[in-house]
Amino acid sequence: GFDMLSILTLVVNRPNPIINLGPVDMASSFIVVDARVDDMPIVYASQTFESLTGYSGAEVMGKNCRFLQAPHGIVSKGARREFVDNNIVFELKRSIDKCQECQYININYKKGGEPFVNLITVVPVSADGSGLVTHFVGFQVDLLQQSQAILRRLEGMALTLTRP
Repeated sequence: GFDMLSILTLVVNRPNPIINLGPVDMASSFIVVDARVDDMPIVYASQTFESLTGYSGAEVMGKNCRFLQAPHGIVSKGARREFVDNNIVFELKRSIDKCQECQYININYKKGGEPFVNLITVVPVSADGSGLVTHFVGFQVDLLQQSQAILRRLEGMALTLTRP
């Protein structure tokens, strides 16, 4: 195993960040995959990831995260994606192959098949001090859920402002 806080510290303190992640902590929805192992299996899933997707950590451990790209959770490596934007999948894979930080929006699917609009951010990290990428940390944000929360806050502010 490894220490999740040190992985998140590497993300927060990475040199020359390309993407502004905002606050990153254990409350964020994220997974960690092992870049050194074939097909980059998930080695950690946050509790917020479990809440967002409906998949338990035990269910996703050892899997590649492509299962989120289909309502039934079954996607073969290299197969054309039926339920998501293949161009985005290609760009995401290309960025990962180049060990580049990246961010894309695509449809993903929860355990019961419910779609969600996922802001996917992937950050490569070197957890062994070698400078070589050992893991990728993938963050997920449900954009629809976020926008609804923002709208509720704005409505609350509008109600406060319009009261006599």
